[in-house]
Amino acid sequence: MRDFASYVNNQRLPDKRGVSMRRDIDWWMEFVASKLAKCLFLLLLAAMLLLGKLFGQLAQDASRFPINDITLKGEIKITTAEKIHAALQPFNQTSFFGVDVNAVSASLHELPWIQQVSVERAWPDQLLIHVSEYDARYRWGDGYLLDASGSRFPNSGHQAFAALPLLIGPDGFESMVIDTYEKVEAVFLPIAAAKGQLPLKQLVLTPYLSWELHLDKQVVVKFGRDQFGERLQRFAEAYQVGKIPELEKLQTIDFRYRSGFAVKWQPAFAPKANEAELIDASHTEI
Repeated sequence: MRDFASYVNNQRLPDKRGVSMRRDIDWWMEFVASKLAKCLFLLLLAAMLLLGKLFGQLAQDASRFPINDITLKGEIKITTAEKIHAALQPFNQTSFFGVDVNAVSASLHELPWIQQVSVERAWPDQLLIHVSEYDARYRWGDGYLLDASGSRFPNSGHQAFAALPLLIGPDGFESMVIDTYEKVEAVFLPIAAAKGQLPLKQLVLTPYLSWELHLDKQVVVKFGRDQFGERLQRFAEAYQVGKIPELEKLQTIDFRYRSGFAVKWQPAFAPKANEAELIDASHTEI
């Protein structure tokens, strides 16, 4: 029996050693292959970084990749070509790849009349700039203008703006004042054909949030804080039927009453006690 066991063990031992050697060889081959793969990856990564750095340096060279054409698109009425040129001056020496389109856009946005800017590259050497200005619809106070949405921007003093409606109010109430002005226009537009255009100079929202219309001859029409629509309609009806005295004789017209209105006369036209018809006109029911 011992001889048989020794025979079996002697027969199996060479097979186990062969398997072990093959496994060792496979393990070493995998180990070497993985190390080589890592080394190749690191070499490839280093080469890519080196090429990227080299290309980055070349891309910044304006002599190799110059911007030869800057195309400006958009309807520009107020902003002068000199101001736009000055805003683009810092980017004259930048390359096609090196120019920062966001910085170009920000520089143009600093111009007071520019509302929107988009900048893009066009291969091989062109820069496309789309610009739009604010569309002034109203004057706001002394030094600003408003577009239709109530966005405020500086008044450049251009002569064309002198004819725009003048709105006055606290900061943050621009849109509300515009909406109210449109209501005034809608109420008096049908009356204009028969009675002439309302000589409106200013729509004012006071710091106390009280509404006033400032007319020609320095006449102020007061409506108070509440029920503006109803009081405006009473004013329109009185104006249409001729119950408003001549404006050059008045200082204020006050509609802060449940019905009717009161007037304050200019000192030269103030009624005397014995002139009943003028006294009656100073407080009129409509």
